Amino acid sequence: MDIGIVMNTMRDPAGVPAHPVLFQALMVFTWVFHIAFVHLTLGAAGLSIYAFHKRAENPNWERLSIAMTKVAKVGVSLLIVLGVAPLLFTQVIYDPQWYASNVLSGRWTIAFIFTLIVAYCAWFVFYYANHEGAKRHIGLYAWVALAGC
Repeated sequence: MDIGIVMNTMRDPAGVPAHPVLFQALMVFTWVFHIAFVHLTLGAAGLSIYAFHKRAENPNWERLSIAMTKVAKVGVSLLIVLGVAPLLFTQVIYDPQWYASNVLSGRWTIAFIFTLIVAYCAWFVFYYANHEGAKRHIGLYAWVALAGC
């Protein structure tokens, strides 16, 4: 089996729809926004958990925890949506290599997605339970969610 023949067989017959440099620039542009929302979400989640544990001292901590929980919930949605575009640009530019790398790393990718699903569900439990006068043990769900990310 010749790897060159396999790579040419997997190549898209239509070719790249525009110059690859355009897709590389768009990939970097969308990747920056994806990572910005990753940082926003992790920061909001961390601040929400910190404020959740400090809420007994001051009612403002409780309000901050509830608000940051909402920010982190919306941030996760946006980082997922903005994370798809760089993957698509990578597929357009590096078509045959992309399929080969997906086959080789498929198990890790599925395990990572499963971990994120569990973490996101735990964050939703914390989101719905985080209200005025919430029980202290609800914070455990937030720690599970943050550890899963």
